Amino acid sequence: MMRTRRGRFLGFALVGMCLMSGLHILRLPRIVVDDAFISYRYALQWISGNGLVFNVGEHVEGYSNPLWVWLTALGMLLRADPVAWTRSLGAAACMGCVILTAWQTWRLTKSRAACAAAGFILSTATAFCSSALSGLETGFFSLCLTSAAALFIGRRYFSASLVIALAGMTRPEGFALMFVAAVCLALSRSRRDRSRPVVWVRLMSPALLALMGLLTFRLCYYGAWTPNSVLAKSAMFAQLKSASIIEMPGLVLNKSGVIYVAGFFASTLGLATLLCILPLLLARSRRSAAMLLTLVSLQGCAVAIYNFGDWMASYRLLTPYLPILVTLACWGGVLAVKRAQTSLPPMKSSIVTASVAGLVFTTPMFSFQRTLPEPSARPDFELAKLLECSRQPDLLAATDVLGRLGYYAPAVRIIDMAGLTDAYIARNGEPKPTFGKWDMKYVLSHRPDFLMTNVLSGWRDVLPDGQFQLEYAWLDEPTWRRRPHVAARYVFIRRGTVLEREMKAAYPAAILRNPSRAAESVSAMAAESCANDTNHAS
Repeated sequence: MMRTRRGRFLGFALVGMCLMSGLHILRLPRIVVDDAFISYRYALQWISGNGLVFNVGEHVEGYSNPLWVWLTALGMLLRADPVAWTRSLGAAACMGCVILTAWQTWRLTKSRAACAAAGFILSTATAFCSSALSGLETGFFSLCLTSAAALFIGRRYFSASLVIALAGMTRPEGFALMFVAAVCLALSRSRRDRSRPVVWVRLMSPALLALMGLLTFRLCYYGAWTPNSVLAKSAMFAQLKSASIIEMPGLVLNKSGVIYVAGFFASTLGLATLLCILPLLLARSRRSAAMLLTLVSLQGCAVAIYNFGDWMASYRLLTPYLPILVTLACWGGVLAVKRAQTSLPPMKSSIVTASVAGLVFTTPMFSFQRTLPEPSARPDFELAKLLECSRQPDLLAATDVLGRLGYYAPAVRIIDMAGLTDAYIARNGEPKPTFGKWDMKYVLSHRPDFLMTNVLSGWRDVLPDGQFQLEYAWLDEPTWRRRPHVAARYVFIRRGTVLEREMKAAYPAAILRNPSRAAESVSAMAAESCANDTNHAS
């Protein structure tokens, strides 16, 4: 009878949490991250018979989520819109994470309150639910991580290794979970498991085979072991090579990465973050489970710090680890209450119980966003259609806002100024943490007909250059301006080209200005920012 009641409670709770997360996803704005369209273009080129490439004939791996690209290509083959397809996959993965997290918390704690709290916290976390609509692999990767951890804790090592292989093909750091699981198994109290070779074979073989197969494919198809996009974003490695021993600790624990991690915890778990360390300290019978969940969480923090944080909203690098962190927090709360009930007087035990409940159930105050961002108007789609239909011979574009422009103009050759899809910039460019690498001399040496950016901070040496001003004009379109000195996009057109005439016809209200005027806009924006800082300080 008791088991029947527990089963009913668990079933109703899981359905309710799934509905809650689904309703939360529906209320969020439909904002697709620009980087998602990079995967869409690779998938489109693949099903079009051009291979897994961004520009036809250039074998450069500008993505680090091969499994997500393959799933996107599958949706395109089924005649599905890639945006709707990836959003559906992301929403299903997020709701699956909510169910799996609540069930895993129940299995570890046998507490109804902890199970309900875990599902409630995760389904009300706006940063987590918004990942379903981003078009990226975030939600799917989170489901892989959560599933692999649950299978390992349940001692289903072969299945856990298969899921780790899926995680590694979704994001590069997914394969690190294989080594984390190996460490936890080696330190496990179960001698039967850690001393049997067959257990190690089950745990390691599927993930290792997947890793070897992926590396072989990359080497044969792209001529490199690592994705070009990872090389472009690996500012840490490039800076560590040139740093002195004294500078290395400051780079390893860089300020922007630490602030990024702190901001994530402040906007998701809040004060309940303090409970995440308790399972490792208090769990005796399930020490290996607590160790696995803790090490996976630390792995996520290390990846975020290594990448100097990220420019995207919703904490894309750390959001996949939120289900595991929620499980740790709820499990830690149950362990703290049980320890207080067995070792403290009733009055103090009640205080501890009330404090833990307050920490856990006030978490949505930090994670639930009442005011949501509105989708901003960007001209990428209309510009892409203009480029796709342009009569400019051998049209060449260059941009650091690669996604939409690349997907909606698939026939146009594009140089990625951030180096994600350009092998030379990824290996030789100047590191720009969180954005990639930069080499404007290399870009301009190709004399692109079209240049587009949304940030002019890296153009300070280019805009005043006399040769650049002779060759290019700034397309100052009034509808692209967000503020007097800030534009949604900065577009530069090579003078005397067919494209210049087409742009004039398409945007009759736009003015072709000298690029130095854009430099004045940057200076005015910097002065405005300094004035605002001074006012805040006073």
